[in-house]
Amino acid sequence: MRDLDAVRDYNQPVANVVWGLYWGLCGAVFYSLVAVLIHIADGPTGRTSLGATIEGYFLGGVIGGMALGMLRPITRFGWGAALTGAVVAVPVWMGGLVAVEGWTRIDQADLQMVVLVSAISGPICGLAARRRFNRT
Repeated sequence: MRDLDAVRDYNQPVANVVWGLYWGLCGAVFYSLVAVLIHIADGPTGRTSLGATIEGYFLGGVIGGMALGMLRPITRFGWGAALTGAVVAVPVWMGGLVAVEGWTRIDQADLQMVVLVSAISGPICGLAARRRFNRT
């Protein structure tokens, strides 16, 4: 498999979505492995099952990664990186909420909190990632 970071032509939408999906799945797998290790070490301690936790992490990773890939062309600009961060943060935080609370316990206040936290953390992370990884 060729190096996904070598794809620098931002005008290739399919390659960008694959790139974003790759990074989203990396995050999902990492957090799922952490959840499995915690489950093995402490047993079922949370409000949700291990399967629901992993489902939440993959939900956030796949949807967030695809959004990252689709919005990748505008990350060349500071405003684009901030906007991309805010958009990507919504499914990532939502996936984390599902992982912790499960689907049945989420209410309107939780959804409002996801949007608020995404609006604050997303642009910061988007700009930080742009500064760290944008070498062109």
